[in-house]
Amino acid sequence: MASFTKCIRVSVMSEKIRCAIDTLKGEMADVELGSYAHSWHCNLAMCFYDAAVDELGHDKAYELANNSATAFMRLLFGVETKNE
Repeated sequence: MASFTKCIRVSVMSEKIRCAIDTLKGEMADVELGSYAHSWHCNLAMCFYDAAVDELGHDKAYELANNSATAFMRLLFGVETKNE
């Protein structure tokens, strides 16, 4: 019985998460500079950049960070963001 209850809770939580992601996807439709999607891209890119810059140097870390942020935004939200 406990595993059935756990399964129901996971199913309900999954629906809440799906709704949250759908809401965010709607907000990400505008990908122009200064948009909400662009701010997410920039914040993600800076996290990736900070993690890589000491090892890769500025130019390679910058390229990797922006490509990674673009890939993340495409994967999760289905939008194309680039910071060029």
